[in-house]
Amino acid sequence: MRYLHAFAAVAVLLLFATQLASAAAAASPPYAVEGAFASYTAQGGFIAYFSGVVGNITYTVTSIFGNGSMRLHIFENITAGTDLNPFISTMNITDNIVNPVNFPAVSLASLSSGHIAFQNVSATFLHNNTASVPAGTFSTMEFTGTDVNGTTVNFWFDRATGLMVEESAGTSVVELASSNIAIPSGPPSGFNGEVAYELVFVIAFAVGGSAFLSMRYYYTKSAKAKRDAADGKAAANRKNTTGKK
Repeated sequence: MRYLHAFAAVAVLLLFATQLASAAAAASPPYAVEGAFASYTAQGGFIAYFSGVVGNITYTVTSIFGNGSMRLHIFENITAGTDLNPFISTMNITDNIVNPVNFPAVSLASLSSGHIAFQNVSATFLHNNTASVPAGTFSTMEFTGTDVNGTTVNFWFDRATGLMVEESAGTSVVELASSNIAIPSGPPSGFNGEVAYELVFVIAFAVGGSAFLSMRYYYTKSAKAKRDAADGKAAANRKNTTGKK
């Protein structure tokens, strides 16, 4: 009888442990898995580096710990146009699983609250939207906020996993290039809801070019008028001189 009681106790303990493990697995975010990765393309334009900054950043989860943290490997390959030499950096850091500081994701619970703190930006829910990036088209939740410089920042997070799909701030944009975390609903479809980075500069150059052409036309016309006036005055002087003779 004692053996039966002991066996029953062990069975109950095993069942309880299994339930705890299942609950923990269900509570863990989809990105909290060894081998999970997200790679992004980044590009932007700045006054100091007018030729632009482009590059790629890859985040990889290398370990999951029982204390609610995870180990990340971050690889960056950045080129600052023709102004600075390209640089490559790698780092290994520990991050929080539920509220990551470095990994580009937000927990689904935080997203559902309608207000998040992400990358030092306090952002609020704007609306559900689709985001088309190099990795594909995703069903997302769009958040908007203002950074410390007063620039409006928009974030698009995958609704199923909380992974950041896109970030836009001024003329800078970060887009998901590939990942094994979020599954796209379709292939990339071109422009998203915001003005693309390239379009911003096309508009800027178009406006600048129009202004340049207008100014050129004005000054060319003004210079011609001055030349015509000078030629007319010279002709009048010659006529007067001839008449006096």
